[in-house]
Amino acid sequence: MADVVAGAEKKYADGSLAGSLIQEIGRTNPKDYVKDTFGAENIGCFIVELADRLPNVLGTLVMKGFRDVEGGVNSKSIQLRTKQAMLEILLERCRDVSAYTRSRVLQVWGELCEEHAVAIGLWNEVAAAAVGRLEDKSAIVRKSALNLLLMMLQHNPFGPQLRTASFEATLVQYKKKLNELQPNPASESV
Repeated sequence: MADVVAGAEKKYADGSLAGSLIQEIGRTNPKDYVKDTFGAENIGCFIVELADRLPNVLGTLVMKGFRDVEGGVNSKSIQLRTKQAMLEILLERCRDVSAYTRSRVLQVWGELCEEHAVAIGLWNEVAAAAVGRLEDKSAIVRKSALNLLLMMLQHNPFGPQLRTASFEATLVQYKKKLNELQPNPASESV
């Protein structure tokens, strides 16, 4: 199936078939996969194969997956779980064997940061993945990792409005605790 979708995308330079399939997969109630474990496994294999064959379409599909499907009535918890699962897949793809896939995934993370679609809880993981890719053997991956870090700095959810006054007070407290824990130089000489 992934071969057919990849062939159609290459022949017609249109990713709408892949997007439609991903939207249909997204409309499926996750509870249906509990009963049909083989179906869930096959869907997962299909998405992985599709991402391997069409890494350039991956970003578009992820962005479409985050948008609410028109006409579909999904609960917020199902959407949140689906989004979390997709983000976990993107984090795994940062370690893919294909340099192009790693590079494209980092670019997708940059697009997600631009759209403010990355939860604050994932910022450290994404930043760690980007920092790890700075030492990648491929130049395009290193460049994409650097661009992702720049995008994360530019679209930081805290931005310039982070108030440092509350942090300065705790800094003073922790400096006092640190000084108390350090051994006294006079007691060492005795």
